[in-house]
Amino acid sequence: MSELPFAWHALAERGRDPRCGSVYVVGETDSGKTALSRWLLEHTPARPAWYLDCDLGQSILGPPATVGLAEARDSGDTDGDFDPPLLSFVGSTSPARHLLQTLSGVARLAGEVPAGALLVCDSSGFVSGRLGGEFQYNLINLLRPDLLVAIDADESLRTTLKPFESAGDIEVLHIERHPQCGTKSRAVRTAHRAERFAHHFIDARTTRLPMSDLAVHGMVPDALSRPSVRHRLCAVLDTRQFVQALGVVLDAEIVAGVIESIELLAPAFDGERAASVQLGSLRLSPGELTYRAQREQTSPQPTAAR
Repeated sequence: MSELPFAWHALAERGRDPRCGSVYVVGETDSGKTALSRWLLEHTPARPAWYLDCDLGQSILGPPATVGLAEARDSGDTDGDFDPPLLSFVGSTSPARHLLQTLSGVARLAGEVPAGALLVCDSSGFVSGRLGGEFQYNLINLLRPDLLVAIDADESLRTTLKPFESAGDIEVLHIERHPQCGTKSRAVRTAHRAERFAHHFIDARTTRLPMSDLAVHGMVPDALSRPSVRHRLCAVLDTRQFVQALGVVLDAEIVAGVIESIELLAPAFDGERAASVQLGSLRLSPGELTYRAQREQTSPQPTAAR
């Protein structure tokens, strides 16, 4: 972007200071959080920098319904800017009904950043209303970033951030959005989610997963039945509870209220490393995913800027 605001350059200077271990970027949807976060990563070359992607619907590190963490590389504005990410599964494209999973996943990933590195947290655009405000307050309080950067904060967001204005360990910086950061339509955002799912499921295949040695958790229905779990988005987690692969439940064998096996449409994963299956609340059509995957194989790869 041309003619960058002075505040961006000042922020980069702070990011180069080894005493600044983490930066949390917050703002409404389409406020330019990702543009600022990625620019900051590219302009702190003095030490390793890590990117924590918290946007469940417009994610760039992993498929939707996940939060991701990856080390940044020195390169251009493409998905190749990052090493393969660690992913934590939330199960929806919005934190609203999955606050616990989102908070837990973000905190778990932040704990993986090595000492001495810079962590840049690109937060969710879920900031409005009482629930959005409480979500942001608790996430910031959990992470305790050294620098809290608010983009175009309205009165509601300023109220959310007010408790941190007097915190001795957190510096709060208010900046204006870059004028070149435009607003994306709902159709564009929906298309981005579809493309990211298609990219993940491009080599998906049907797998029968025995559950005798695996746990099932997450958004498990109280009235457990085959119809209640069919087409649910889920994640196969490894022994550290990070994502190996997302899958869509095609069917399940349920005996006396216990899931004995699950038939999944999922990319290849290592069954020996699988520890559990986490169910989400989002439902996806396997036929639609297969169609999108086939279409993507013959189409240019989508861009992932937001």
